[in-house]
Amino acid sequence: MTVNHILENTSGVFVYVLEGGPIRLNGHRIVHLGAAKIIEESGVNIQAEWDTELLLVDVLLIEIEIYYDWKMEPCLFHCL
Repeated sequence: MTVNHILENTSGVFVYVLEGGPIRLNGHRIVHLGAAKIIEESGVNIQAEWDTELLLVDVLLIEIEIYYDWKMEPCLFHCL
């Protein structure tokens, strides 16, 4: 069985093989209880020869700037 999942420019994917396996994820072999992170790809191709239970998490990838106040404690916004 083959499954394709298209990614947006700002997305990444975590894949976990929960039961069964192994699988091929974009050509790489992932075994039972294995995991993979996919970023900077246009899509994900998953191939399984046997019944397999997967967890696929599509996440939004963002960059944030962390500013530090005068005590060097991080804050999300510019601290004065």
